[in-house]
Amino acid sequence: MPTAKVRVREIEATGHIALQYFQDVAISGNERPKPSDELIAKWEASIELLCKLTQAKVGRITQISESQMSTLTTYFSEDTLPKFESVIPLGLASYSETIIGTNSSLYIKDATSIPLWENNFDLRSGYKSIIGVPIEWPSHETFGTLELLSNQPLELSRIQQALIGEFQVSILGDLRQLHLESQLEFFTTIDPLTQVSTRRTIQDQLEFEFMRARRTRSPFAIGFIHLTNLKDINRDQGNPVGDATLEDVATAVVETSRATDSLGRWSDAHFLLICPETGTSGLETMKSKLNSQLDAFTFTEKVEPQIETQWILIEGQDKSIEEILHHLKF
Repeated sequence: MPTAKVRVREIEATGHIALQYFQDVAISGNERPKPSDELIAKWEASIELLCKLTQAKVGRITQISESQMSTLTTYFSEDTLPKFESVIPLGLASYSETIIGTNSSLYIKDATSIPLWENNFDLRSGYKSIIGVPIEWPSHETFGTLELLSNQPLELSRIQQALIGEFQVSILGDLRQLHLESQLEFFTTIDPLTQVSTRRTIQDQLEFEFMRARRTRSPFAIGFIHLTNLKDINRDQGNPVGDATLEDVATAVVETSRATDSLGRWSDAHFLLICPETGTSGLETMKSKLNSQLDAFTFTEKVEPQIETQWILIEGQDKSIEEILHHLKF
């Protein structure tokens, strides 16, 4: 899991000791889905409403990465207010870093009266007052912050502070929904066992390549890889061994394939490999590489997999996909 190092400013509960320290925090990686434009627009409208209800001058949502804070969306109540940099390096001890490093809310009525916040990046920009809360993904990796700022001391009632908390909960719900939708999409396009495309996904890719070949008259190849003794492995050694063998076959094919190739699980024991821009010579090379890889591959379980491959070269043929696949023995 990736982490980020944030610089935190904090006053101990006694109020007598001011601390500055660096804190490592878990953050989301590139595999996380990005909020849509519609979702960001929804957040911006809510930020505008919060600013009007609290008299805050600026509202923003930030997102953290390994080296910087990015402003995802911002609302300014006045055009003359100082603007933020859209990207700020970590280590400047900004309000955002303290919120994330402590994983708690931050409410400062007037930072100019607190020596700890001297030379703070946000204070130098003119924003002496802030209320902010952390935002996390459902798995508790840090997403960023929700903040309201002002160039004047900000006095907030408990009800106003509670409204900010309610919006925080709303954002968490949005991220949870985004995560669930991403997981659903993943499991409908990726085979959970072998981590290659599902049949539906690879079939869509096959239809795309077939139409492109007809249009451009460029060749491509289709390979079918069949673990013929999968049923015997499952019967004699158990389904977990059969599953591990299927995973190994998929891994062996992926390691042989080019970045432009696509592999999918066609059925329980069959895989389909699509090799774009592949003519006769390229097909022979692919056959040789894959056969050598499968012969030399070290399988996780002590099995003797029996693997058959079939190949078709598509060169702008007039036959349909169904007609071509019908002649394959699988």
